[in-house]
Amino acid sequence: MANRLLNILTTDNGTNRTAVIGRAQLSSEYRDRRGPGVSLSNVARVDVPLATNLLWRTDADLSWFDPQTSGSSSVAGLGDVSTRLGAKIWERPAFTAFFEFQVVFPTAGNDNLGRGKYQLVPGLTFSLPISRLDTGFFPGIQQSVSVGGDPSRNDVNFTKLSFEFTTPWANNLWWTTVEPDLIVDWTQKAKTAMNLEFEAGRRLGDHFRIWLRPAVGLWGTGVPGAYDWYAQFGIRYMF
Repeated sequence: MANRLLNILTTDNGTNRTAVIGRAQLSSEYRDRRGPGVSLSNVARVDVPLATNLLWRTDADLSWFDPQTSGSSSVAGLGDVSTRLGAKIWERPAFTAFFEFQVVFPTAGNDNLGRGKYQLVPGLTFSLPISRLDTGFFPGIQQSVSVGGDPSRNDVNFTKLSFEFTTPWANNLWWTTVEPDLIVDWTQKAKTAMNLEFEAGRRLGDHFRIWLRPAVGLWGTGVPGAYDWYAQFGIRYMF
C-alpha cells in the first residue's frame, strides 16, 4: 500500500516519469553552457494520454543564445521540436517500467539553437518506490542517435543515465528532487559528463504545480547536455 501511495502522490504532482497522465506545462531555463555562451529556453510541453497505458508528448521551445565572445551577437528563435510516444510495459505496486520513443526534428533556425540533426531517442524508465524513505526512485536510460540532417553538423550518439529521487512533503503540498545524471558521448571515445540537479515544487490546488530546479555541472566540457550551471522555473496544469 505504501508503494502504491508513493506512485499516486508523485503522479499527481507530475514528478513520476512512468505515469500516464495529462498535462500542459511551461518552463523557462537560463543555462551557462560549459564553454563560451549562455542560453535562455522557454519550453512548452503537452502530454496527452491516448489509452490507460499509452502517452503522447510533444515539446517546443523558443530560445535565445549569447556566445559572449568578441565580435559575436546573440540570436533568438525556434529550437528543435520533439515528439514521443510512451507506454507502460510492466506495472506492479513496487515496480513500473515505462518505454518511450522520441523523434527530434531539426527545426532550429540557427546552429546555436539546435543540433541540426534528426534524432531518434529510445528510452526506458523505472519507478521503484522506497517506502521506508517516503521517496520515489526513478532510474532511466536514454540513447540519442542522429539519422540525418545537416551533413556539416556533428553526428549525435550519446547515452544518458539518470537517477532521480523524489520525496513528497507536508501531505503532498511540496516535493523535493535530487537527480544525478551521467552522459556518455560515443562520438568522442566514450567521453563522459556528470550533472547534479535539484528541484523544489509546490502544489497549488487540484491542477496547478510550480517548481524551481537549479543544477550544476561537475565535468564534461564538449559533451552534449553538459553545462556549468542552470536554473529552471516552471508551471504545469495537470488534467
